[in-house]
Amino acid sequence: MKRSIFTGFAVLITGLIIFLSGCVKDTPDAPPISTIPFDPSKVLSIGQLKTMLTDSGGIYTFKENYSLFGVVVMDEKSGNIYESSYIQDATGGIQLNFIYTSGLYLGDSVRILLNGSTIELYHGMFQVQNLHPGNSVYKIKTGLVYEPKTITLEELNLNYDLYKSTLIKLDSVQFADSELL
Repeated sequence: MKRSIFTGFAVLITGLIIFLSGCVKDTPDAPPISTIPFDPSKVLSIGQLKTMLTDSGGIYTFKENYSLFGVVVMDEKSGNIYESSYIQDATGGIQLNFIYTSGLYLGDSVRILLNGSTIELYHGMFQVQNLHPGNSVYKIKTGLVYEPKTITLEELNLNYDLYKSTLIKLDSVQFADSELL
């Protein structure tokens, strides 16, 4: 009887030691490494994308690993858009169209791999088409606050194309009560 109690107690202690030692991890997991190719010599700005499209005469498809950096200023969760987001850099803004939901959110700093995607002008809007969220998007940082540029209505009318797809704040504008919902 004494021996079976001792054996049961030894098995319990051994099992407890194995269980507790298996729960402790000496080194934390390393963050995942991006498998999205990156060539620092092939980085384009949104302004350069727009120039490439204009120079190509309509549609341009990327066949090399060019990248685009920007901050998400409108996403499919906060806006009335589906499988799209808008990003902005210092040179302007552009619409990104994905083949399925992207998982991008307002304030995400991203790198977009352009290989295989197409830039085109659709109803006057510059767009990057055919982006695969898993293979084309690398989130660099989240939760950034992108401050809109404050402009007047006159500036908007004079430079309408410059401000397309960008986050702006109109200054000195008044709306008639009958135009409000």
